[in-house]
Amino acid sequence: MALALAGAFTIVGNRAQALPFVDLFAKDLEQVPATEELRRQEDEARAKLNEALALEARRPGKALDEHQSIVRRYPLTTAAAMSQYKIGELLRADGKDSRAFDAFQTFVENYKGSSAFPDAIRNQYEIAQQGGDGGRRSRVLGVIPRKVQKSELLEWYGKIVASAPFSEYAPLSQFAIAEIYEEQEQSAMAIAAYQAIVDKYPRHAKAAEAQFRIGNIGRTAVESGSQDLSNIQSARGAFEDVLLAYEDSERATEARAALQQFDAVEAEKMFEVGQFYEKQKKFRSAAVYYRKVAAMPGSPRAAEAQQRLDQLVAAVPDEVEERRPLIPRPRLGLGRDGASEVAAAGDGATPPDAAARPGLLKARSNYVGPPAPDLAIVAPDKPKMRTNPAAVPIVPLEEQDPDPLPPPPPPIEEEALSDTLPPPPAPEPAPEEEPLPPIPALDDDGFLTLPPPPPAD
Repeated sequence: MALALAGAFTIVGNRAQALPFVDLFAKDLEQVPATEELRRQEDEARAKLNEALALEARRPGKALDEHQSIVRRYPLTTAAAMSQYKIGELLRADGKDSRAFDAFQTFVENYKGSSAFPDAIRNQYEIAQQGGDGGRRSRVLGVIPRKVQKSELLEWYGKIVASAPFSEYAPLSQFAIAEIYEEQEQSAMAIAAYQAIVDKYPRHAKAAEAQFRIGNIGRTAVESGSQDLSNIQSARGAFEDVLLAYEDSERATEARAALQQFDAVEAEKMFEVGQFYEKQKKFRSAAVYYRKVAAMPGSPRAAEAQQRLDQLVAAVPDEVEERRPLIPRPRLGLGRDGASEVAAAGDGATPPDAAARPGLLKARSNYVGPPAPDLAIVAPDKPKMRTNPAAVPIVPLEEQDPDPLPPPPPPIEEEALSDTLPPPPAPEPAPEEEPLPPIPALDDDGFLTLPPPPPAD
């Protein structure tokens, strides 16, 4: 496009004459032409497309210019979609992988309904794969080869996943993103990328490998000397998920061996922590870790941990002996008969109802609060529900007569009513109406005759 613009300025020769020509490239794509105009553009674009296709074998550079011209001048035609796809193919054949990827990306964004959409995604994935493998290199200014940077590969693969998340190349691109992060030793980003494959594409062939890689990143950190036990725990969880979800995969055997290795590594680290606390004379903490190691029969440190634990028990028994569970004391309160209830076995014995109510807080030996209330007194036994129909007596319904209506009041005589009511008021006399003023007379010309003015004093 830059060369075409330069040629336009060279032909026209000055800025004032070049501006109208440049306006051809600034068409408003939102303005859809009328039906007749669009049909005319389709015919012209199809003719130019055939010319461009004929030039590809003999003059690929000229054909590229023709395809770019079709896309610029007829962006709403079907020929423009084919020309945009051909631009990507010609650039890729010329070794300009970066520009070719961008051309296919433009096609993917603007012509999603085209039948060539899957082929464009495939071309993008192949370009990214070749750039990552080093088989093909992008060119600077079309001449100087350069190695494709990892950041550019991450951008390419990310666009493939975003443009076609349900295509066959989306999980492959996501896996490539995770591998790049793993090569750059960005463990958190790599784990997140691998986890995205397991979550979004659990049935894909790469899902089992991704789950194994998550655990392998943690195992690598442990083997490199990391003292963080969380690495072992996260890796153990990832390998266990491999055995649960992908038991028939090729990585299942390696995951099982890794779990056995983690048992030995975890036991070794816990034994070292126990030794550290023993040197610090924190014998109780040391005994905790020695007990955990001794409980791992397959660990080579199990016998030694048990020996160290026995020595600590013999030397400082008060500090390292395991605390036994507390025995609840007798419950002091009122029994069902209202008398005071005290266990006959003495202090420290179990109250009579402690076995029926395990875990009762107020039955513990170290509880010093008020005595527990007797539930038999607070909430007496409720009557049992009668489930047998024969036990439910039938109570007949007795119909009662409705209450009789009260008798009507006696009628009031007219004479008595007239005596009780006051006489009606006398009507007020109507006000006298004032006479209307006389209507003034009109003279012969139709005007009012006014009275003569009063004489002057």
